[in-house]
Amino acid sequence: MAANYAARHPERVATLSLLEPVFVFGGLRWQVYLKSIPASVPFLPQSWRAATLSDFGGAEEIDPNDPVARMISDATEHYAAKLPLPQRLSKEQLRSLPMPVYVAMAADSSMHDSAAAIRAAQDSIRDLRIRNWPGATHSLPMEFPDQLNRELLDFMAAHDSPDARPRNP
Repeated sequence: MAANYAARHPERVATLSLLEPVFVFGGLRWQVYLKSIPASVPFLPQSWRAATLSDFGGAEEIDPNDPVARMISDATEHYAAKLPLPQRLSKEQLRSLPMPVYVAMAADSSMHDSAAAIRAAQDSIRDLRIRNWPGATHSLPMEFPDQLNRELLDFMAAHDSPDARPRNP
């Protein structure tokens, strides 16, 4: 959603940060579609949904008190996506992004092929800072919160100038 917003309203976006983005630089692995069925059927036992989320995230244990884990769990139980889903941006749209873009990819993502996504990002984004996090899964923000926060804040601070700030129309 952030990439779609940035492509459609670049004058409002100073920098763009994408954490383990799916549907931006590539599609999902076919296994994700198959495994998502238990997570999306509300009448199935919560333990099945939790197991699916754990598998997607790559984490062996999920702390039920973690705010991000609670948000994801609640979303699988109560969120209904509006169809059709936003269209994937074309290479031309990605190339036209005028703002600096930070991308954090998980080397061990269960959602997509991170190496292929990195190549696609490098081929498409003009002002790109990208990092492939070794040992990280799709749960990257929960696995490396301090390091990732530091990297994001450094990226934003490096681009925090009056010329880099979004303009209000």
